[in-house]
Amino acid sequence: MGSIGNDQYGEKLKEKIKKDGILDCLYTHNNLQTGVCAVLLNDDNRCLIPNLGAACVYPDSLINAQWSMIENAERYYTTAYFLETSYKAVKRASEYAHSKGKPVYFNLGAKKWITKYSEELISVLPNIEGIIGNTEEVIELSKIISGEETDIETALRLIMNKQTEKGKRNQFIVATNAHNPTLIAEMSNQKVSIKQSPTKKIPKELIRTTNGAGDTLAGGLLGGLIAGLDLMTSLKLGQKLAFHYIQQADESFSPTSL
Repeated sequence: MGSIGNDQYGEKLKEKIKKDGILDCLYTHNNLQTGVCAVLLNDDNRCLIPNLGAACVYPDSLINAQWSMIENAERYYTTAYFLETSYKAVKRASEYAHSKGKPVYFNLGAKKWITKYSEELISVLPNIEGIIGNTEEVIELSKIISGEETDIETALRLIMNKQTEKGKRNQFIVATNAHNPTLIAEMSNQKVSIKQSPTKKIPKELIRTTNGAGDTLAGGLLGGLIAGLDLMTSLKLGQKLAFHYIQQADESFSPTSL
């Protein structure tokens, strides 16, 4: 679910979605352009310069129009970006999923969105079963909850305890940290356990892009869970996909290539 503009970038996105067998539930704006982003890469560092355009506006009226699709879903995934696009959709869908015992996965996306939409994020947090983010994002979320900045393990425990307010059963939080080990927190018998999964380091000269590495890890992790793999095995699958992804050149779209 999301919004695009009536332009070449929107058409290209729809083409890609259709090719991958994803249901097209996009809203097309006639007066806003499809969101685009310039990515500046320097070794393994990056800077993103977005022009979000239509991506910021998803009409609330479409929630009802797409509600049957939401009801029929078995799992739900969203990011902090969608809190700006349509907080009502995130809130309503996550509450419905919780009431039916269906898992909701949330990608923190960027520190900016956590800070900007802190109240909205806190309101949906108890409905979320799995959180994915990097160390900086996880610490920022924990700071919003407690009012204090902590180390990453304390942050994981604080967030996990906030998640359990509605008695969710299989909560987890994944915190990546570049080439350092990824931490994964789980709740078991009312206690939080934290494990590490080593991250295979790649020489700088082999890195082609870091843009999208976190999303790739999230996709592999969730794909593993959907396939019935346990959480740690699913995480390792996501890490492996991200390892290979950042050694590939990004596919980029420009007016001349379209």
